[in-house]
Amino acid sequence: MSHDELGRLASAIDRYQARLVEADANERIFFADASHELRTPVAVVRGTAEVLLDGSQTDAGTRLRLRRLDRGMQELTDLLDVLLGLARRREPVPEVLDARELLQEAVSASAAADAQASPVSIDAAGSLRLPRHESLLLLRGLIRRILPPEEPGRLTMRLDGAELSLAFVGEGA
Repeated sequence: MSHDELGRLASAIDRYQARLVEADANERIFFADASHELRTPVAVVRGTAEVLLDGSQTDAGTRLRLRRLDRGMQELTDLLDVLLGLARRREPVPEVLDARELLQEAVSASAAADAQASPVSIDAAGSLRLPRHESLLLLRGLIRRILPPEEPGRLTMRLDGAELSLAFVGEGA
């Protein structure tokens, strides 16, 4: 490059661009480390809760508290996924998904922490073009919000075109 004003400007821009590339690489390393450091203790707590829930000597009150703990840890796991996905600027990749299978997978993942899962009715047909991971995170969050812990009842999910409706009817209603 020339040593005139234009050359100095071009050199400054090149140095700035190199610093941006280095900062981006450092940010990716940080998020990879943070992801590991945050997920490891969450996995340990969830694993311990699962083992204790599987134990036959656990009394009903402790089981209730363990299921609540496991639901909270699943919610924390989902929040970490969302936050780290946003921080990594990960671009969601849409794919063609069977609507009924997607809703069933979301229900199964949401109910995994609860041995007394409510019966579910799913009315959905056709396919959707959505990012799978992000859609499941969103659906699990909605299902967790609508299902009252430890209350028996029935969850109804209906997908009609682009409209999704969720309803929970308790046994006492």
